[in-house]
Amino acid sequence: EIADDCPLGEHAFQIRNDALLTRLSTFNVTRFPCVDEAEVRLHSNDTLIHAVELPRNANVTVRGSIRQLTVQDVDLYKVAVRSGIRLSIEADMAQIAEAHIGASEIDAAVRVLDESGRELAAADDSGLHLQDPILSVIPSYDGFAYIEVKQSTFTPISGAAYGLGGLP
Repeated sequence: EIADDCPLGEHAFQIRNDALLTRLSTFNVTRFPCVDEAEVRLHSNDTLIHAVELPRNANVTVRGSIRQLTVQDVDLYKVAVRSGIRLSIEADMAQIAEAHIGASEIDAAVRVLDESGRELAAADDSGLHLQDPILSVIPSYDGFAYIEVKQSTFTPISGAAYGLGGLP
């Protein structure tokens, strides 16, 4: 549990007991309210129709995950937008990961789509966050935009190797 007076930002930690010492990991404390991805089952928020709606008029931090399986996991979020008002997204995946492996689930790509699914903007990496994308777009309409988060490079894994057999 994180204390209410914990400073904002990234914090390193390890867990140690009589039997083990974990790898150095990090957690981030944000000033924004946290919203869980709430993916009911794998691939349940992979389409515009089933996108997770984010609160209106609020800056939020979404706590989600991208799973690397035999079919690419895509997470979509629906957000209300107004013409001329900036929409900004930062995806912090590589920064909070404890292991950095090429072609893995921690290399994110973000796209912003309009209501018809047309791409308004896209980002894979950024100069500020290196492997993590930062994206900002100013919609020219009132309505909804969709934020798509997925792996920038997808390498399917063998379900048999992980005892998965098929997707749930």
